[in-house]
Amino acid sequence: MLCGGLRIRCLDEIELQLREIAIEFGKWIRGKLDFPVTVTVYIKSKYISKINNEEIFLASFFAPDNRGHNPYIRVDVENHKDNLNDVNEFRKSILVSIAHEIIHYMQWFEELDFCEEDAENKSEQLVEKFLEDRGYNLTVTFKSKKLLELADLKSSHENFNEAISLYKEAIKTGCDDECVYNSIAYYYDCIEMYNESVYYYDKAIKINPNNSAIYTNKGYALYCSEKYNESIENYNKSLNIEATKETYVFKAYAQEELGSYTQAIECYDKAIHLDSDYDIAYNRKGQLLCHMGIFDDAKQACSKAISISSDYADAYYNLSVICAKLGDFYTATNYLKTAISIDEEYIHYAQDEEVFNDYKELFQQILIN
Repeated sequence: MLCGGLRIRCLDEIELQLREIAIEFGKWIRGKLDFPVTVTVYIKSKYISKINNEEIFLASFFAPDNRGHNPYIRVDVENHKDNLNDVNEFRKSILVSIAHEIIHYMQWFEELDFCEEDAENKSEQLVEKFLEDRGYNLTVTFKSKKLLELADLKSSHENFNEAISLYKEAIKTGCDDECVYNSIAYYYDCIEMYNESVYYYDKAIKINPNNSAIYTNKGYALYCSEKYNESIENYNKSLNIEATKETYVFKAYAQEELGSYTQAIECYDKAIHLDSDYDIAYNRKGQLLCHMGIFDDAKQACSKAISISSDYADAYYNLSVICAKLGDFYTATNYLKTAISIDEEYIHYAQDEEVFNDYKELFQQILIN
């Protein structure tokens, strides 16, 4: 009597993640169905059909005439890729093909006529249940998923080096995903290893050159490395894909460092155009205008930031500096008191502020009280 069971055989040419997911599906479906006679599923990149017809070969079930021999299933990966750019849909289509042929195997064993409609319906139901059990995500394997979950946990506790190591382990399991590379890069940013972060942002961009957020993140890493022109180049790439208020503000920071104040103001205005309640853009614009000596406009911008966010300590602090430079020290002291009441860190900022040093006694009383 022949041994029973279901075996999954993937050629080495099949990508690691797809191979692992097919094996996971095989283990899962063995818990749902009985396989009295061993059937092997062979998964290959491309099969050359011996039948000369126009039908695209996706998969097939081969039933031996002699029941003393084992049946087998063949699955062609390349033909499943047609018009399926989404990873989830591509992998799902392969699993549906495997399940479809397994239903034919069941029909063969029970000596029933092969019914395509029955195979289509039951295979879709099986794969849908498998997807439901794993959260409708076929982009990662169970092993990768556990590694990514643990990495996220480590990062949430600011254990960034451990998180990076776990993400790299996930990559070794075949998790070649732009989000993973982006996460590694981001956590390198958190520990101020910007050369490494740029390296991994580039890997993420190579996978998906149309992800605007990754260009923005890379731009920020370059900004922190004081590579301001390269930073702006990446912000521009991001903005060409999708214009966001955050990217305009980051670009303005880099332009300020280069002394391109007019261009920076334009970027703040573009951010505000996208979101008229963007308090950060108003505050930073006001701070820059103050630096440029345009005090009335600076005061108006920072006041707008406070009208949007009443607990915005930095905007209150900037207003205190602006008012001091305008000679309105009474208002300046009130704004400074408010900034310090929200965030005591502004005591230290005030101690180093040149305009306050000219009136040390007055502002020392604020700092003491």
